[in-house]
Amino acid sequence: INAEYMGDYSLSIYSANPILVRPIPYDISCLRKSLQLTITTMASPSEIFPQTWMYTLSKGNGIYIMCINSSSCSVEVNVNCSNSRGLLSTRESLAVIDLVEPKKKQILMILTSPTGAYSSSTRYKYRQFPPIMIINGPRHQPPLEEYGIHTSDNIEQ
Repeated sequence: INAEYMGDYSLSIYSANPILVRPIPYDISCLRKSLQLTITTMASPSEIFPQTWMYTLSKGNGIYIMCINSSSCSVEVNVNCSNSRGLLSTRESLAVIDLVEPKKKQILMILTSPTGAYSSSTRYKYRQFPPIMIINGPRHQPPLEEYGIHTSDNIEQ
């Protein structure tokens, strides 16, 4: 998702006085936090490990997949949607692997259908790492943007 994207909309304001309206670009962290709030509010969580939940929200032409890790362990989440048809991924791949660190939450993938017609098939694999284990190698495949929609956030206490 491009941080400079300006949504298409129509605004109608009726006033007896002149009004100046100008579009301003949104901050990507605001969009990320609003999506996280929407997903946790509208989707039912599945506890994959103690204090670690996966959320999958299917709404309209989109599927949103998010992990919240409240535990003291890191969790590797492998999401594979490669058998799906008619879907595009915000990660440019239908298969992702992410390491969600302790006390973090992350939107792993957003799938959208440009035509509205799609079939979805999702497989998950999970691994939990003890707090003392040092994890070498890439933490995200494909790699994440530094401050994008998929950047992990701290869990609010």
